Amino acid sequence: MNISIEKSCNMRFTKSTREELILDLKLYGDNLKRQDEIKFLCIRFDSRLTFSPLIDELKERCNSRLNLIKILSNKNWRLHHKTLGNLYKSLIGSILDYNFSCSNSLSDTNIKKNFKLFKTQQFDPFLI
Repeated sequence: MNISIEKSCNMRFTKSTREELILDLKLYGDNLKRQDEIKFLCIRFDSRLTFSPLIDELKERCNSRLNLIKILSNKNWRLHHKTLGNLYKSLIGSILDYNFSCSNSLSDTNIKKNFKLFKTQQFDPFLI
Protein backbone atom coordinates (compact mmCIF):
# COMPACT_ATOMS: atom_id res chain seq x y z
CA MET A 1 0.00 0.00 0.00
CA ASN A 2 1.34 3.42 -0.96
CA ILE A 3 0.41 6.61 0.88
CA SER A 4 0.55 9.89 -1.03
CA ILE A 5 2.74 12.46 0.73
CA GLU A 6 1.07 15.34 -1.15
CA LYS A 7 -2.36 14.36 0.18
CA SER A 8 -1.19 13.60 3.72
CA CYS A 9 -0.91 16.07 6.57
CA ASN A 10 -0.89 16.11 10.35
CA MET A 11 -3.04 17.94 12.83
CA ARG A 12 -2.98 18.15 16.61
CA PHE A 13 -6.29 18.39 18.46
CA THR A 14 -6.05 20.35 21.71
CA LYS A 15 -8.00 22.81 23.84
CA SER A 16 -4.81 24.72 24.63
CA THR A 17 -4.18 27.99 22.79
CA ARG A 18 -0.40 27.94 23.13
CA GLU A 19 1.92 26.14 20.77
CA GLU A 20 4.09 23.96 22.98
CA LEU A 21 4.50 20.80 20.95
CA ILE A 22 5.32 20.89 17.27
CA LEU A 23 5.49 17.40 15.83
CA ASP A 24 7.95 16.74 13.06
CA LEU A 25 6.34 13.73 11.42
CA LYS A 26 7.98 12.11 8.44
CA LEU A 27 6.66 9.74 5.80
CA TYR A 28 9.09 8.11 3.38
CA GLY A 29 11.75 10.57 4.62
CA ASP A 30 9.67 13.69 3.78
CA ASN A 31 8.06 15.96 6.38
CA LEU A 32 4.28 15.92 6.58
CA LYS A 33 2.76 19.38 6.41
CA ARG A 34 0.96 20.64 9.50
CA GLN A 35 -2.53 22.12 9.17
CA ASP A 36 -4.89 23.85 11.57
CA GLU A 37 -7.99 22.87 9.61
CA ILE A 38 -8.78 19.71 7.66
CA LYS A 39 -11.76 18.82 5.49
CA PHE A 40 -12.56 15.10 5.63
CA LEU A 41 -15.73 13.66 4.06
CA CYS A 42 -17.15 17.21 3.73
CA ILE A 43 -16.79 17.88 7.46
CA ARG A 44 -14.29 20.54 8.53
CA PHE A 45 -12.22 19.80 11.62
CA ASP A 46 -10.29 22.57 13.34
CA SER A 47 -7.51 22.02 15.87
CA ARG A 48 -9.75 22.89 18.85
CA LEU A 49 -12.77 20.87 17.61
CA THR A 50 -15.11 23.85 17.84
CA PHE A 51 -16.52 23.18 14.34
CA SER A 52 -16.73 26.94 13.72
CA PRO A 53 -15.47 26.68 10.11
CA LEU A 54 -18.01 23.94 9.44
CA ILE A 55 -20.89 25.98 10.86
CA ASP A 56 -19.86 29.04 8.83
CA GLU A 57 -19.75 26.94 5.66
CA LEU A 58 -23.13 25.33 6.45
CA LYS A 59 -24.68 28.72 7.06
CA GLU A 60 -23.37 30.02 3.74
CA ARG A 61 -24.53 26.96 1.80
CA CYS A 62 -27.98 26.89 3.40
CA ASN A 63 -28.54 30.63 2.97
CA SER A 64 -27.78 30.48 -0.75
CA ARG A 65 -30.22 27.59 -1.18
CA LEU A 66 -32.82 29.29 1.00
CA ASN A 67 -32.60 32.36 -1.24
CA LEU A 68 -33.47 30.15 -4.20
CA ILE A 69 -36.52 28.83 -2.35
CA LYS A 70 -37.53 32.40 -1.47
CA ILE A 71 -37.44 33.34 -5.15
CA LEU A 72 -39.49 30.29 -6.12
CA SER A 73 -42.03 30.96 -3.38
CA ASN A 74 -43.12 34.18 -5.08
CA LYS A 75 -46.79 34.00 -6.00
CA ASN A 76 -45.95 34.55 -9.70
CA TRP A 77 -44.38 31.08 -9.84
CA ARG A 78 -47.60 29.51 -8.51
CA LEU A 79 -45.84 26.62 -6.81
CA HIS A 80 -47.81 24.52 -4.36
CA HIS A 81 -46.70 24.68 -0.72
CA LYS A 82 -45.97 20.94 -0.73
CA THR A 83 -43.60 21.44 -3.66
CA LEU A 84 -41.79 24.19 -1.74
CA GLY A 85 -41.61 21.94 1.31
CA ASN A 86 -40.10 19.14 -0.78
CA LEU A 87 -37.59 21.60 -2.26
CA TYR A 88 -36.62 22.66 1.24
CA LYS A 89 -36.20 19.06 2.42
CA SER A 90 -34.04 18.15 -0.56
CA LEU A 91 -31.92 21.31 -0.74
CA ILE A 92 -31.44 22.29 2.91
CA GLY A 93 -32.59 19.34 4.97
CA SER A 94 -30.07 17.04 3.33
CA ILE A 95 -27.18 19.35 4.26
CA LEU A 96 -28.26 19.64 7.88
CA ASP A 97 -28.97 15.90 8.18
CA TYR A 98 -25.53 14.94 6.88
CA ASN A 99 -23.74 17.29 9.27
CA PHE A 100 -26.02 16.67 12.24
CA SER A 101 -23.60 14.18 13.80
CA CYS A 102 -21.21 16.94 14.88
CA SER A 103 -23.93 19.19 16.34
CA ASN A 104 -23.64 17.45 19.72
CA SER A 105 -20.04 18.70 19.96
CA LEU A 106 -20.85 22.36 19.32
CA SER A 107 -20.05 24.96 21.93
CA ASP A 108 -22.81 27.11 23.40
CA THR A 109 -21.55 30.18 21.54
CA ASN A 110 -21.70 28.35 18.20
CA ILE A 111 -25.19 27.13 18.97
CA LYS A 112 -26.39 30.63 19.88
CA LYS A 113 -24.55 32.17 16.94
CA ASN A 114 -26.18 29.81 14.47
CA PHE A 115 -29.51 29.07 16.12
CA LYS A 116 -31.26 30.60 13.14
CA LEU A 117 -29.63 28.03 10.84
CA PHE A 118 -30.88 25.07 12.89
CA LYS A 119 -34.24 26.73 13.42
CA THR A 120 -34.86 26.67 9.66
CA GLN A 121 -35.93 23.03 10.06
CA GLN A 122 -39.33 24.50 11.01
CA PHE A 123 -39.85 25.79 7.49
CA ASP A 124 -43.11 27.40 6.45
CA PRO A 125 -43.07 28.48 2.78
CA PHE A 126 -45.81 31.05 3.37
CA LEU A 127 -43.68 32.98 5.89
CA ILE A 128 -40.99 33.79 3.32
